Amino acid sequence: MNVHSIHWLRHSARESTEAKRLRGVCEELGMKQRVTQPTRKDISGGDYSLDLVLTDVDVETTVGGKIRDHRYVLTKMRASVPDTIEVQREVWNYKKADWTRLKGELKDHDWSGLYLMDADTAAEYVTTTILKYAEGAIGKRKLKEIKSTHPWLTPEIVKLTEEKKEAEGKDNEKI
Repeated sequence: MNVHSIHWLRHSARESTEAKRLRGVCEELGMKQRVTQPTRKDISGGDYSLDLVLTDVDVETTVGGKIRDHRYVLTKMRASVPDTIEVQREVWNYKKADWTRLKGELKDHDWSGLYLMDADTAAEYVTTTILKYAEGAIGKRKLKEIKSTHPWLTPEIVKLTEEKKEAEGKDNEKI
């Protein structure tokens, strides 16, 4: 949307209803407009700031080269990349489970000794027996996971961020 505000935004020629409402929302949310240079010239040569960066965090905003009839806006913020750890664990391999085998082995097992055991011993025996047959019929596999406080920080995102950093400083005027 194009918003114009001679009272709020630099490089505006008039006051629009949309700008008044947007300013109110920004003030309510504690957001500030960070673009301080004009991003567009009109046909008469006047400077306007039609591209906004509204945020409540500390950022560095730079107006760059021209793309069509606007100049691009680059916004940078400092953010630390959290440490990630790789965790390996064993999980049941349900995709390759032989459920018929497991049912048959549990059905054919001699459970009569349970009557001679106290409750704790019987519970441990049932659990151990089920797990023994399950390991044979279901099996397990190793699973590797990358744990992070930022689950969106995938290897693909890290790669793209590195590529972006490598591209910085190259001739952006030719974009």
